[in-house]
Amino acid sequence: MIHDFLVIGGGIGGASISYFLHRAGYSVALLEKRGLGFGGSGAAGAFIHWKLEKDGDLAKLNNLATSFSLKFYEKYFSKHFHKAVSDYYKIDGDITKVISGMVDATLILKAMTKGIRVYETNVEELKRVSGVWNLNGHEGRNIIFATGAFHFPIHEPYIQIRPIWGQRIDVHSPTKTRLIQHNEVSISQSIWGIHRIGATHHRNIFSKEVSYEESDRLLEKALKIVNLEDAVISKTYSGTRSASTDFFPILGKIVNSNETMQKFPQIRNGRAYSHEDYVYYKNIYLFTGFGGHGFTLAPYLSYKFVQNLKSGKEFLDDFVEPHRFFTRWVKKQG
Repeated sequence: MIHDFLVIGGGIGGASISYFLHRAGYSVALLEKRGLGFGGSGAAGAFIHWKLEKDGDLAKLNNLATSFSLKFYEKYFSKHFHKAVSDYYKIDGDITKVISGMVDATLILKAMTKGIRVYETNVEELKRVSGVWNLNGHEGRNIIFATGAFHFPIHEPYIQIRPIWGQRIDVHSPTKTRLIQHNEVSISQSIWGIHRIGATHHRNIFSKEVSYEESDRLLEKALKIVNLEDAVISKTYSGTRSASTDFFPILGKIVNSNETMQKFPQIRNGRAYSHEDYVYYKNIYLFTGFGGHGFTLAPYLSYKFVQNLKSGKEFLDDFVEPHRFFTRWVKKQG
């Protein structure tokens, strides 16, 4: 069977974009080397929260995504969504409270990919024959790499995905709370006697051993914010998030740097060209770089991507498209 899309990666990015493509009527196969949620997504606290105390394009994007994703999870996956009041933010001198929430990470990934073909396979090589991609025997017209901080088999010097390793904890306490706190650490409301607390951030570190001392420090920080009586760490999670060099997420077509520089020799010397005229890899997309906000950003961006696809538009906003990195990088090559 030739699928419309082969999605590589079983985290929240891959699950979200597979879900919206499938819902729009496209045939999808999701390829994941070690199972859904193996990377950072499976270990995530999966908080959906606002950035009302900040300004700028990134905060605006996050807040649009938060508004969308809160409604999305509540409408379609309410069984795995936990709504709560979140911290108080000072905005222009006023104090307000907002609705936020969190989802059950692994259960959401399984629910979103229900009805979608999921294969456990490690993609290391790309083959294309007569306009069709063949990845380990799975055929598709388009590829979306949603591999997080993990390697994918296109080597472009302008694409640099930074790993952020971290761990979080589940804490059992009889203290009942209904407020999600985001301070030095994030602390969930109590759900069946469990509070999620996290997470640590080790930038540019792909993997490290779980540290029980670090788990203890997470709990100490949480107890300074919320008095959790008889708190006991019941479980520790760890995983690697992905982040871009400018902190914005990444979704879109991948520029072929060599062919674009051959097409436009003067681009190395600073001459500007429209990104629409760059040379792109045929029918290949990249979706990554969420930082710690994958469960907020991924559903919203996936929805926008599929809406563009249906309307025949090639590009999303410049600040999420991969071509922004090529434009910055190539100016330094002269």
